[in-house]
Amino acid sequence: MKLAKDRITSLDAIGFLWGQTQYVTKSFDERIEDLRSYKEKHGHTNVTKHDDKSLANFCAHARHARNNIGKAGAMKLTKDRITSL
Repeated sequence: MKLAKDRITSLDAIGFLWGQTQYVTKSFDERIEDLRSYKEKHGHTNVTKHDDKSLANFCAHARHARNNIGKAGAMKLTKDRITSL
């Protein structure tokens, strides 16, 4: 696909990354805020990948960690984190 110069300029202006995909990692607290905002908007915390893939993955990992506390590979959930969920 060939992009016109004005479209390239528009993408550059918003900070579009042209190289490899860079993933933005959010902190646990930032994710909790995202989840609170989602709940405020939708009335529930059953986030689907269709709505927000990244937040849905966070929720799945949090559920897995809650059900597998202390097991290798699971997200570390402290009592404070569990309370915030």
